[in-house]
Amino acid sequence: MATTQDKVGRRKFLDFPSVFTPHKNLMLDLVSALENRFDSQLLPCTLPPDV
Repeated sequence: MATTQDKVGRRKFLDFPSVFTPHKNLMLDLVSALENRFDSQLLPCTLPPDV
């Protein structure tokens, strides 16, 4: 179960603020595909909250 900090870290990880929309969509699709394929082997996001 993801904690609030994990959810915030994931949201920040998936935010690509300096990327144009088509590239952002591509990045989100790539991350989603990786998550779907390797879900059971992935560790939770460990980005600090101030990143």
